[in-house]
Order: sequence, then structure tokens, then C-alpha cells
Amino acid sequence: MQFEVTTLNISPLKIENLLTNKEEIDQCMIYGDKKSYLVAIIVPGDNFLNNEQRIKIIINQINNELSVVEKVKKFFIIKEKFSIENGMLTPTLKLKRYKIIQKYKNNFEKLY
Repeated sequence: MQFEVTTLNISPLKIENLLTNKEEIDQCMIYGDKKSYLVAIIVPGDNFLNNEQRIKIIINQINNELSVVEKVKKFFIIKEKFSIENGMLTPTLKLKRYKIIQKYKNNFEKLY
């Protein structure tokens, strides 16, 4: 899946992998199709559930490795993990982006 941010196509998977490779972030999804910048939904690791400041530091560190259009400008944190049971993951453990966007649409839109 590619996102169109202004006129550029961006692969969210690259950014998601960089973020989830950090112990502070268990799961995430990048959002920004036809928007002017990227935002993220973050499921923090178990030891970082109430540590938004640490998550912000990690995102800033990752942003330093990314091009301007790939940077995550804003994010919000949820406590519910994406799973097959709640319909957010496929049986092969891929994100069901459409379902996640539908469920958290208002949260995403508040970031713009």
C-alpha cells in the first residue's frame, strides 16, 4: 500500500517497521493518504503505556532518519493492541488498515 502525501507516494511499511523495532512501540500504523503530512496511531510496549514523552522522543529520533515527507508530525496512543480477535489484523498478522482507519477516524482527523 502506498500513501499519497501531496503528490508523493510514501510506503507506510518502512516507517512502521522503524517504529516497531523500538521496544517502546509495540504496534503502529501510519496514516496520511491525500493529506499534507503523516500521522501515526501508536500501541506502546507494556512498560511504556503511560509514557507519552518517551514515545515522542522515539518518533523524533526516527524522524531524523527520514526524508521531510516521511516524517511523522503527530500521533495518538491507544492501549488496545491490534489483533485477529478484534478484527484489526489478518490471519497472517498484517494490519487491516481500512478497519483501523474506520474505528479511529475521528482521532486521525483531530490531528489535521
